[in-house]
Amino acid sequence: MAEQSHPVSTLDAELEAWLHTTDDAAREVIVEGQVPRRQVRFTFGNTQQRQVNEVTTEPGASRANVLRGLQEFLATLLGQTPHVLQTAGAIPVRVTRDQLRQVMRHPLVRAVRTNRLSTA
Repeated sequence: MAEQSHPVSTLDAELEAWLHTTDDAAREVIVEGQVPRRQVRFTFGNTQQRQVNEVTTEPGASRANVLRGLQEFLATLLGQTPHVLQTAGAIPVRVTRDQLRQVMRHPLVRAVRTNRLSTA
Protein backbone atom coordinates (compact mmCIF):
# COMPACT_ATOMS: atom_id res chain seq x y z
CA MET A 1 0.00 0.00 0.00
CA ALA A 2 1.37 3.41 -0.94
CA GLU A 3 2.10 5.79 1.91
CA GLN A 4 0.02 8.97 1.84
CA SER A 5 2.04 12.13 2.08
CA HIS A 6 0.85 14.85 4.42
CA PRO A 7 1.31 18.40 3.17
CA VAL A 8 3.34 20.51 5.55
CA SER A 9 1.13 22.69 7.74
CA THR A 10 1.57 26.44 7.43
CA LEU A 11 2.61 28.45 10.47
CA ASP A 12 2.57 32.25 10.53
CA ALA A 13 5.84 34.11 11.16
CA GLU A 14 4.85 35.27 14.66
CA LEU A 15 4.17 31.70 15.82
CA GLU A 16 7.31 30.41 14.09
CA ALA A 17 9.39 32.92 16.09
CA TRP A 18 7.52 32.02 19.31
CA LEU A 19 8.44 28.34 18.89
CA HIS A 20 12.11 29.28 19.17
CA THR A 21 11.74 31.17 22.46
CA THR A 22 11.60 30.00 26.08
CA ASP A 23 8.21 31.68 26.62
CA ASP A 24 6.01 29.28 28.63
CA ALA A 25 2.79 31.28 28.26
CA ALA A 26 -0.05 29.85 26.18
CA ARG A 27 -1.24 31.69 23.07
CA GLU A 28 -4.55 31.99 21.27
CA VAL A 29 -4.36 30.48 17.78
CA ILE A 30 -6.69 29.53 14.95
CA VAL A 31 -6.20 25.96 13.71
CA GLU A 32 -7.35 25.58 10.10
CA GLY A 33 -8.48 22.10 9.10
CA GLN A 34 -7.54 20.25 5.88
CA VAL A 35 -11.12 20.63 4.68
CA PRO A 36 -12.07 20.43 1.00
CA ARG A 37 -12.23 23.87 -0.57
CA ARG A 38 -15.63 25.22 -1.52
CA GLN A 39 -16.69 27.54 -4.27
CA VAL A 40 -19.86 29.56 -3.80
CA ARG A 41 -21.54 31.36 -6.69
CA PHE A 42 -24.05 34.11 -6.01
CA THR A 43 -26.82 35.62 -8.07
CA PHE A 44 -28.21 39.08 -7.56
CA GLY A 45 -31.93 39.63 -7.45
CA ASN A 46 -33.88 42.75 -8.41
CA THR A 47 -33.16 44.28 -5.01
CA GLN A 48 -29.38 43.71 -5.32
CA GLN A 49 -29.49 41.11 -2.56
CA ARG A 50 -27.07 38.25 -2.98
CA GLN A 51 -28.53 34.78 -3.07
CA VAL A 52 -26.55 31.56 -3.12
CA ASN A 53 -26.88 30.06 -6.57
CA GLU A 54 -24.45 27.14 -6.38
CA VAL A 55 -22.02 25.62 -3.86
CA THR A 56 -19.43 23.13 -5.09
CA THR A 57 -16.94 21.26 -2.91
CA GLU A 58 -13.74 19.47 -3.90
CA PRO A 59 -13.96 15.68 -3.65
CA GLY A 60 -12.62 13.98 -0.53
CA ALA A 61 -13.62 13.65 3.09
CA SER A 62 -16.56 15.81 4.13
CA ARG A 63 -15.85 19.09 5.89
CA ALA A 64 -17.87 17.94 8.89
CA ASN A 65 -15.90 14.69 9.26
CA VAL A 66 -12.53 16.47 8.98
CA LEU A 67 -13.50 19.10 11.54
CA ARG A 68 -14.95 16.47 13.90
CA GLY A 69 -11.69 14.49 13.75
CA LEU A 70 -9.64 17.62 14.35
CA GLN A 71 -11.89 18.65 17.24
CA GLU A 72 -11.48 15.20 18.85
CA PHE A 73 -7.68 15.40 18.52
CA LEU A 74 -7.59 18.89 20.04
CA ALA A 75 -9.97 17.88 22.85
CA THR A 76 -7.62 15.04 23.79
CA LEU A 77 -4.53 17.24 23.56
CA LEU A 78 -5.99 20.21 25.46
CA GLY A 79 -8.27 18.45 27.94
CA GLN A 80 -11.39 20.34 26.83
CA THR A 81 -13.57 20.33 23.73
CA PRO A 82 -12.94 23.38 21.55
CA HIS A 83 -15.64 25.18 19.56
CA VAL A 84 -15.62 24.53 15.81
CA LEU A 85 -16.13 27.39 13.35
CA GLN A 86 -17.85 25.24 10.70
CA THR A 87 -18.07 27.81 7.93
CA ALA A 88 -14.45 28.89 8.34
CA GLY A 89 -13.20 25.31 8.63
CA ALA A 90 -11.20 26.31 11.70
CA ILE A 91 -10.99 25.90 15.47
CA PRO A 92 -9.75 28.61 17.86
CA VAL A 93 -7.72 27.24 20.79
CA ARG A 94 -5.19 28.28 23.43
CA VAL A 95 -1.94 26.28 23.21
CA THR A 96 1.55 26.12 24.66
CA ARG A 97 4.63 25.82 22.44
CA ASP A 98 4.80 22.04 22.97
CA GLN A 99 1.11 21.64 22.14
CA LEU A 100 1.57 23.79 19.02
CA ARG A 101 4.31 21.45 17.80
CA GLN A 102 1.92 18.49 18.19
CA VAL A 103 -0.88 20.33 16.41
CA MET A 104 1.41 21.16 13.47
CA ARG A 105 2.26 17.48 12.97
CA HIS A 106 -1.39 16.38 12.78
CA PRO A 107 -2.49 15.33 9.26
CA LEU A 108 -5.84 17.17 9.49
CA VAL A 109 -4.16 20.57 10.06
CA ARG A 110 -3.74 22.90 7.06
CA ALA A 111 -2.40 25.95 8.94
CA VAL A 112 -2.08 27.57 12.34
CA ARG A 113 -2.33 31.33 12.68
CA THR A 114 -2.21 33.78 15.55
CA ASN A 115 -5.68 34.76 16.75
CA ARG A 116 -5.33 38.49 16.24
CA LEU A 117 -8.63 39.21 17.97
CA SER A 118 -7.57 37.63 21.26
CA THR A 119 -7.38 39.87 24.30
CA ALA A 120 -5.09 37.55 26.23
